[in-house]
Amino acid sequence: MSGRKSRDMTSFSFLSKFGRIGTYIALELKLLWRNKRTRALVIMAFCILPLGFFIYSTIPFEEDSYIRPPARLETTDRQQDGQVAVTVKVTTDSLPDPAHAVFIVGNQDNIGQWKPDKTPLFHRQDSCWSRTFYYPGGTEMKYKLTLGSWNNQALTPSGSVPDPSTLRVVNDTTLAHHVTAWMIPERPFVFDINLVYMGIFFTGIFILLYGQFFFSFSGSFIEMMASRKIDLQAYFRAKHYLMITGAIVCWALCAVYAIYNVKIVFLNTALLLYNIGINSYILLYMATLTRKKMDLSQGLFSQQGRGGIQMLMILPTLVVPIAIHMSIRAMGYPNLGFYILGAMGLAGILCHKILFNFFLALFARQKYAMITGFRHTGE
Repeated sequence: MSGRKSRDMTSFSFLSKFGRIGTYIALELKLLWRNKRTRALVIMAFCILPLGFFIYSTIPFEEDSYIRPPARLETTDRQQDGQVAVTVKVTTDSLPDPAHAVFIVGNQDNIGQWKPDKTPLFHRQDSCWSRTFYYPGGTEMKYKLTLGSWNNQALTPSGSVPDPSTLRVVNDTTLAHHVTAWMIPERPFVFDINLVYMGIFFTGIFILLYGQFFFSFSGSFIEMMASRKIDLQAYFRAKHYLMITGAIVCWALCAVYAIYNVKIVFLNTALLLYNIGINSYILLYMATLTRKKMDLSQGLFSQQGRGGIQMLMILPTLVVPIAIHMSIRAMGYPNLGFYILGAMGLAGILCHKILFNFFLALFARQKYAMITGFRHTGE
């Protein structure tokens, strides 16, 4: 009874409703799940994804680190006998978001005792924040302006970080500051490399593991497929759709990393498009150069059926998108590279018919060399 249930679970008969391509997908899923080596590769692809919890937690998104304090009622400090009023007024048109709060931080209790996110100024009107504080005459007041973090201080017109301003309180005073720029740190280059690499790797792990053995998995009967009247276009499309589906599933699972920063989802979406529209076809091309079939009964870490072509696949699929992004990043556009990679992938998706027909023509030229290689290696 249990054996019958096991067979039913892996029959994938429901795919037959999608016609010939669905039937081929079901056959490919059976091949993947019922053989030791392929099943281990599929399991490994999804077991790698939790590594993102350790990697993404180390990547700082400084440009998103502005403090957004909860809404609070404005409170006015009470002036006591012998105290004079000091009004701090800040105007600025350079906030990255008008909703950001402006803070004062300094050496007195009511200005935070150097805690940069403790004392906000009050928003009076567009581009203007102010607040009044009271001190005994003779008090020395030292202060700086921030957006809630030492990483987001107000800068001088020349773009440098100023020393704390100093005021010795004597009479009622208004301190007016116009801030032309705020410190907006950028991600270090090494973290950008990690973002591209992890995005390509995590959303494309199934494409990378499956695509590099596109023909090797079915090497035992590739000769039969090439010699008989099998709809190779439908068969290869089924395998390609399976690659794409695996990538979309991995992308959906990676959405959980939004707990670290929601931007990760948008970046990974762009890299998913690149994987589908560019990398999947690169792997199809590289797979036609394979000359070794794979023994599916061997273990996951067996080197049988592997060759130098698998190592060469790393260059176009991982190194090239990193190089594209980092070139644009070096020009001063920290996120534009992701959008360009996504646009490249989208262009590849829109041109899928042309790219797939090119792959079919390439296979037609390479199939006899591939069959000869599979036959003579005995692997």
